[in-house]
Parts: sequence; structure tokens; C-alpha cells
Amino acid sequence: MTPEQWDRVKEVFGSALNRSPEARAEFLAAACGGDEVLLTEANRLLAAHESAGGFLSSPFWNNLPAGVRSIPIERNTAENSAVTTVLRVTPPSAGEIFAGRYEIKPVQCQKCDATLTPGARFCSTCGARIETLQETVGDPLREALENALGFQYRIERLLGRGGMGAVYLAHEMALDRDVAIKVLPPEQAGAPQLRERFRREARTVARLNHPNIVPLYTFGEFNGLMYFVMGYITGESLASQLRRSGPLASDEARTLLADLADALAYAHRHGVIHRDIKPDNILLDVDSGSPRLTDFGIAKATLTDTLLTTAGQLIGTPAYMSPEQVLGREDLDARSDIYSLGITAYEMVSGRLPFDAKTPMEAVTQRLTQEPRPLRAIAPNVDDDLIVAIQRCLQKDPANRWPDAKSLRFALVPLDDETDSLAVRLLRLSSFGFLLLGPASVSTTIFGRFNSGPVEIAAYILTSFLMALLVVGFAAAAVLRRQRSAIRAIFQTALRQPRGWKFWCPRRFRRVGDVWDRLPAQMRRVRLHFALLFGFQFAIFIPLYLGLLLSERLSAVEFTLITINLAIVSLVFLERHRVTKRLAATLEISPTEASKIMSTPSWRTAAWQRGPAASLIRRATSAPTTKFFHTDS
Repeated sequence: MTPEQWDRVKEVFGSALNRSPEARAEFLAAACGGDEVLLTEANRLLAAHESAGGFLSSPFWNNLPAGVRSIPIERNTAENSAVTTVLRVTPPSAGEIFAGRYEIKPVQCQKCDATLTPGARFCSTCGARIETLQETVGDPLREALENALGFQYRIERLLGRGGMGAVYLAHEMALDRDVAIKVLPPEQAGAPQLRERFRREARTVARLNHPNIVPLYTFGEFNGLMYFVMGYITGESLASQLRRSGPLASDEARTLLADLADALAYAHRHGVIHRDIKPDNILLDVDSGSPRLTDFGIAKATLTDTLLTTAGQLIGTPAYMSPEQVLGREDLDARSDIYSLGITAYEMVSGRLPFDAKTPMEAVTQRLTQEPRPLRAIAPNVDDDLIVAIQRCLQKDPANRWPDAKSLRFALVPLDDETDSLAVRLLRLSSFGFLLLGPASVSTTIFGRFNSGPVEIAAYILTSFLMALLVVGFAAAAVLRRQRSAIRAIFQTALRQPRGWKFWCPRRFRRVGDVWDRLPAQMRRVRLHFALLFGFQFAIFIPLYLGLLLSERLSAVEFTLITINLAIVSLVFLERHRVTKRLAATLEISPTEASKIMSTPSWRTAAWQRGPAASLIRRATSAPTTKFFHTDS
């Protein structure tokens, strides 16, 4: 989240806090204007305020003597010498004091007497930290972290707390970027086991460099405080999105799961087993929508989370643990993560967990004694192959699961550069050759019955070529049948979406991972029109024109046919140009980039997961299709 976005969140929160609880929902809906991130953050602040018992309703300003506006702040430094900085503060409202929107006017640095600029955090002359009134209220861990970080980072706000400390949003001054800093408090860092695990896991995650894994930048210790700095992902967790929006559509879930499986495959190759895959540990980037795995075994040592690592004890979160985790086995491997990812996937597409447990102990017991509830019964609209992939993840016996995350990823979304067997390629070549040349063969045969000469020869050549294609196709189908492929699967393979096909394709024959249903309506319409144009060319125009040309008759009909064809082609390309121009304006990209997106096959999954194409998918999913593109002026 940018500073501007956070300022807007604070502004909305402060305004909502000054309204009655009954009026807040309506105000937030109007003030956020469809901005889900803004609405989520504002609601989160309001929830924190309510859960704290309304501690902002009567700020301590009310207890100050009348006219008091200067408050001395005394803080001992590391050298145990008192440093006092006097700040002149204008009393804020209840909402403003929490959101940090009150005006702070430093006067002079008490160490060197230099004049301080409003909002300064350090003295520009001597470098002494300038204490603000906000820093004196209630967060000793943040104060300790700020002392440890010095000038390198500016702490912005608390992101969350857990059994293993807290995570803060900070801004790295030298590189001008936002980061997240996780802190292990001194009281926990005093335990040798916890200190060693925190340090060991930080070293492990620092080796991982993958676009779907939250990166770890650095690790540090200061006066018993241990912390590490990692990348900050602007967005929300998968758990938050599922609570807010409900289950995901099959194609969206498939894309997320493929990315997560790819990240796990990378981590497993580097010897890292996550052991705590769950929606709370998956962050969704607000710009691209891509998932990022976090918490690679770092917060796994508190009794309250049942995350112990000694023999015979539990490792993981009960609702997402694999059977071998439940048994406390020490030889956990990559297939344990695959099981946990399967539970996460089940929840993605159904909104429910596969086991209906009310307590952690019940969840552990059900994992060993019961089968997961059939996914088809809970989510009947999920794609068949996706259900099969998830069910295989949830097998009790690790030997019956996917052998590795790479296999799962390939089953969910085959790689763009996958190669088909020779039999499959020959089958597809014969089927599409027959579809393209069949109409021309029929046309020349019909014209040949009434005319002799070249048209008869053309009909004979085309018919012979089609017969050869049929022989090749049947031979390839026989090979696949011998390999135990079902007849229905062979038929679908024969007509599966060609690699170079950029237009509409019937749903039954689309490739796995095709994003057609997530494209904006205008783009789908253009691609549909190009598919119709392609069909018109090969099914009507070319066969008729070829027959007329070879029969050397009806020149007026030929001219009319050519004129109609050129008019149709011009209209379709004009529509594409108009939509490309609007796409460039909407995404704020160049016309060349917009044209590349327009030409990207909808099945090429990797191309739609990054850059402007990913933004297009995300916007089209969240915005009404009729209002997605900017209109021409």
C-alpha cells in the first residue's frame, strides 16, 4: 500500500469513527466507491477499535489541564542517559489520534538545540531521534524495533500479531520501498530453541528466490530483539478474500493453485518443506492477483499453535495438517505440503473444509479416521479435472498423492511449451486438415459435375488428399487407443484448441487453464468475430471462389463475392482496432502492448499471469463488463 493509499485509509477511518455504528456501513460503501482494499483496511481499523472496547472514545487529552499543549517526553537511550524532546501538539479528535492524522510541530532538538521541521523523525543536525506523542502510547515492541533499526527504516504501522511476535509495515529509506518486518520479542528470543529456529528459518527462506514466494531481505539482532525484513505484498490474504467474496471460480482457482504448486516445487527442490500451507499464509498481490507464499516454517514453535518440532509432537495447523503430521512423524516430505495444498484448494472452490471439525482435536482425529466429504456434492460447478486433482492431493497414503508439486502443477495447467506425442500431432494434423479442406473439396466436386477441365482436376486432388488425411487420422487414433486412451478423450484431443489459435473455441475443446471466461466482454466479442470470419473464409468464400475461378464462369458473381468478403474483413479489423485503442487507454499502455495482449492466445496461461495482461484479467473479473473499457471521447 502506498503512503497516499494509507493516508486515504486513515481519512476514511477517522470519518467513519465520528459516525454512529448504524451509519458506518453506508458511509464506508459511499466513501470507498468500490475500492475493496480501502474498504477492507478501514473495516479492519474499525474492528480493532471495537475489539479494544472503544479506547479511542475518550482520549487522554481530556485529562490534561486546560491550556496544556506542550508535553515533555523522556526516554533513556542505550547509554542510559536521558534525552528529552519537547513537542508542541494540537489536540486531535478521537479518530485522528489513532489514525495518526494530528499535526505535530517540533520546536527544537533538546540535544543540540537545532530547529526541527514539522514531521521530522530525526534531527538533521545531530541525528537524535525525535519522539512523537504517538510513540509514547502502548507499543514497547515497536519502540524497541525502532531503536534497533535506526535510520534505515521508518516504521509505518502494525500489520498483525501472533504467538511468535508481530509484523510491522516499514519503509526502507535507502531504496525507497515498503517492507514487512517480523519481530521475535526479547522474552521469546531468550529461549535458545526459539532463537535458533528463528535464525535457521531466516537463512533457509533467504535462499528462496521465486516470484510466488515472499522474499526475505535481511536478518538482524539488537539488544535481545531478533527480526527479519521481507518483501511487503500490497493486498490481502487468501483467507480474507474467501471470507469476503466466497469460493473462487474454477479457472481462477486453477491459476492460483498452479502458481502455488510451482512455488512449492521450487522450495522442495531447495530442501524446504513449508509444513503450514493454509489460506492465511498465502498473500494475493493487489495489482497482479498472483499468490505469494509466506511464513516458511518461521512461526512454528509456540504451544498455542501446536507447532512443535520434537519427535511425536505436532507440526502444523490442525485444520490443514496431513495425516503424517497428525501422527507426529519426523520424516515429512514434499507430499505433506501437497496434502495441505489440497485442503486449501478444497476450501478455495467450495468455501468449506473437507472435514467438519469443531475443535483442533476433532480435526486431528477426523484426518485419520474419515474420508473427506465429496467435493462434487458441495461444489457441483467445479471442473471435473480440477476435482480429480484436488482429490488426489487428499489421499491418506502419501504414495497415492501426486509424487511432487511439479506433477500437480502440470496437471492443473500444462506448460505453454509442452510437446505432444507423434500420434497426437498426427491426429490433430489430420483432423484440422480435414476441417479446412473439406468445404473446398465439396465445392469443387459440385462445380466439377457441371464443368470439365481444371475444376475436375482440383476436385480429384482435394478428395485424394482428404482420404490420405483420414487414413493418417485413423492410424493415429488406433495408436492412442492401444495406449488405453478413451474414445471420448481421443475425440477431444483431435479437436483440441490449436496452439496458434487466438480466437473463440468451444468450451469442450479448450485447453486446460484457458482464461476465455475471464476476458472482458469486448475482447471476447472481437475474438468471436475473428473466429466467424475464419470460418466464413474456409467454409464459404474460398470454396465458392475456387469453384467459380476454376469453372471460368460467372465473373460478376466473383466480383460480388470478393466485395462482400472485403467488407466483412474490414469491419472485423476496424472493430479490433477500436477495442485495442480502448484497451491501451484503460491499462495506460502503448497501442503496441495492447495489440500484443489482443493477439495472445487465451490458453497461454503464463502470459496472462504477469504484466498488463494480469491486470486486465483482475480488472475484468472485478468490474462490470459493460463499463470496463474507457469510452472514446
